[in-house]
Amino acid sequence: MDHRPRARRAQLEEIGAGGIDVVTDGTNLWAIPDAALRVSGTGAVTSRVTPTRQFHADGVAATGGALRLFDAVAGLLVRLPA
Repeated sequence: MDHRPRARRAQLEEIGAGGIDVVTDGTNLWAIPDAALRVSGTGAVTSRVTPTRQFHADGVAATGGALRLFDAVAGLLVRLPA
């Protein structure tokens, strides 16, 4: 009898095309294509925040359970809680 652990299949989540920033605060994983996506440890998108206006995510950081996005064009700093 084979007692080796079975390989798990990777779970894929479509997040769209384009440049993608990926950051983590140690608990949450955030992917920023055309929206801010919070991704669980299983790979599922648990929340999606889509901007209501044009937004240039020039700076991205995740700290303290929140995602921070900086738009240098508009001079905005946005904080999204986890």
